Amino acid sequence: NSFLPVIVGELWVVVSPAHSCEHNNSAEQLQQGLFWWTKTVHCIIAGTMASGAAIHEPLIDRDEGADPGQNAAYVPLEDEPRLSETKPVPAAGSANAGGPTTAERRRTMAADIHREAANMAADGSDADVVLTQVAAMYTDDEDRYDDAAIYLYEGKTHKKFFTHPETLQQRKIHKLIHSTAFITAEMIAGTIMMLLSFLEPPAVFHVPRGYPLTIEALCIVFFCITVSLRSQSGRYKKQLFKGQLVRCIVIALAILDWLFFLVLPHRYRYLRLVRPYFLVDSVKASGVRRVLRQVFTTTFQLWDMILLVVLYVLLFAILGFYYFSGEVNPYFTTFEMTYVQMFIGLTTANYPDVSMSAFYHNKGAPIFFVLYMMFGLFFLFQMILAFVFNQFAGQSKDKFKRLLLHKRAALRAAYYLTCGENTSGLPWKEFQRLMIKFGKTADLHSFLCFRFMDEDVSDAVQVGEFYDLFATLKLKWHLYLPSTNEVKTQFHQSLAPWAQDLAHKLRNIIETKLWEAAIQIIILANVVSIVVIVAKKGHKGIEEDSAADFTFYGIYVIEAGIKIFALGPRMYFDRPWNSFDFFIVVASTVGLIVDSAVTGGQAGAVTVIVRSLRLLRLVRLRKSFQNIIQAMFFLLPRMGSYFLALVVVYYMFAIVGMSVFSDTVSSKCTAAICGGAFGTGPLELNYGLNNFDNI
Repeated sequence: NSFLPVIVGELWVVVSPAHSCEHNNSAEQLQQGLFWWTKTVHCIIAGTMASGAAIHEPLIDRDEGADPGQNAAYVPLEDEPRLSETKPVPAAGSANAGGPTTAERRRTMAADIHREAANMAADGSDADVVLTQVAAMYTDDEDRYDDAAIYLYEGKTHKKFFTHPETLQQRKIHKLIHSTAFITAEMIAGTIMMLLSFLEPPAVFHVPRGYPLTIEALCIVFFCITVSLRSQSGRYKKQLFKGQLVRCIVIALAILDWLFFLVLPHRYRYLRLVRPYFLVDSVKASGVRRVLRQVFTTTFQLWDMILLVVLYVLLFAILGFYYFSGEVNPYFTTFEMTYVQMFIGLTTANYPDVSMSAFYHNKGAPIFFVLYMMFGLFFLFQMILAFVFNQFAGQSKDKFKRLLLHKRAALRAAYYLTCGENTSGLPWKEFQRLMIKFGKTADLHSFLCFRFMDEDVSDAVQVGEFYDLFATLKLKWHLYLPSTNEVKTQFHQSLAPWAQDLAHKLRNIIETKLWEAAIQIIILANVVSIVVIVAKKGHKGIEEDSAADFTFYGIYVIEAGIKIFALGPRMYFDRPWNSFDFFIVVASTVGLIVDSAVTGGQAGAVTVIVRSLRLLRLVRLRKSFQNIIQAMFFLLPRMGSYFLALVVVYYMFAIVGMSVFSDTVSSKCTAAICGGAFGTGPLELNYGLNNFDNI
């Protein structure tokens, strides 16, 4: 039953005139298609049965009976089935008298990949995801390497295998839509669709109405082309059809929103909510999609905890209304007002204002509010946080395991397609050719990665070692320097003998703890001098240069020059903290130049910025400070998906807020109506500026 819709869809593709070379051969093509699909389904069922039998087999053990060459550098996952029964697929066109044909070998490869799909399903993955690549004959080695490179790309980017291209035309389209230029254009178009809200009424930047209309129309046309290309880049599958259907619905809603923009006021443009989809649906935003799915799934599992919070607030709202409503208390005038104010109290936004009047009239009121805040904030909310964290962590762990299995399935497919008949492993020449197809043109980097994975030094990478390909490609290589006292860089070799000796002596000095302590004392002295100058001269002292500033600037320049001469430019900039110090020196130099060339407030602003940058050198004082900064720079790139997910959520709420509350707070809620907090002026609280007038 699960394969019947797919078979019917593929038969429609076979008999469709758009896919026929000659219209009068549809009956012959139908007969060939039926035979082709009969063999394919037989292969898939055979692969499923083989994988089902393999699920309960023992794991690979490198120490007990396993081939050390075949499984070197391979540590199996928990519950991962044994896949050693898989046989490599010979290269197309190889001489094998009496052996299987090319199509049969390819179907064997399909059964092998499908076994991986069954293994993924057994480990909790989606059972309906079929990882088969079937019934496409290789005309030459180029097709084989192209196919292997596509598998690598699908494993690296976590793309499902049902989009894997078969024909040459599909490969060309796949290469186009996954090229850097096309992916960048897709990201830019998705970003522009969201930024158009700054130009559309209620606009932040006022432009003629035709500009955003034209830009949005061009972006919609681009996304229509993208959907068309994606539908032609892989085999027709039920999953692929669902994804394209969602994209078509979103594009249709965007077109309706564009038409509404012509005739309706901006207040009714709720369909702009779909715009973030174009950015989230891009290839590079797979991490954002994963985060949003996990957030939504966790939110739906949170209803019990949310109901518990509602009941908790309701209980205390009834008690508070009973005890404090008879007193002169603006927060407990009605039961509805009481419930809202008690709910806000859990966020501490109205605390202690909500309780002060009750304190004045009722001496037992503090007990009520202390119990309410203590259990609500420090117990109930922490339980909710623990529940969310546990659910989110569990989903992340399960997703990570499935992604890892997906990568291994792709790596196995690429490995066996590249190896061909070579059962001893993947040699360097074949690996190099695969890397070129994969887009890694740096031969030195590819060679070092090959040697790094070849742990048994057999001049061939085994399948277990090949599993480390993606992690190995991320490595950065540096020249190994055995001893700081013996190394002479290319820079030093170009110097005269006396200069080389001087560099050697200076290097011995700057590597000592005494040198580091002296630099730290100078940094502290610079900080103290800045604080003293600002404390004595105030605002004017911040903008003016002093003799102390020039003195410390000269010391930093001399320090950087000595280190560059002693270590050599390349070794100096290979150390991140040296690059940071050099940036401070360059920024100080630019600041002095601007200060001498420009007069007025702008020059003072540059001086303040440069002087503030020098304070950052305090990070060098302690190793713990450096570790914290390094951890921050390590985590920031990995937080990009979460940051974009927050942007999407805030954008959607901002669209709804503009449509519902535009021109309400700023124009209607004045100081006379809503109180002095909404007044605008130097002595007012200026709450009125926090409005929904634009994005």
